[in-house]
Amino acid sequence: MLSALLTTMSLLMDEAQTHEQMKQAGFEELPQLSDLQPQLDLMINEVAQAADELMVGNKSQSLNPYKDVGRNDPCPCGSGKKFKKCHGA
Repeated sequence: MLSALLTTMSLLMDEAQTHEQMKQAGFEELPQLSDLQPQLDLMINEVAQAADELMVGNKSQSLNPYKDVGRNDPCPCGSGKKFKKCHGA
């Protein structure tokens, strides 16, 4: 469904090139935008549902490069300071 949405959007964006390609493919004219509107809403809903299904269980993970560094350990940046006085502040 995503490919159909992308195809529809590209058709609408570059109308002159699309007319030329459709003539070469044997079509006489583009569908009217009013004909595509109900289908476009359906395609957008389908894409949103597919994206939601992909995100189930894939929660965003924040990366903390300092999660294993203790407060009194040397800072991993190499400054020589304790972590709590450098990047842990």
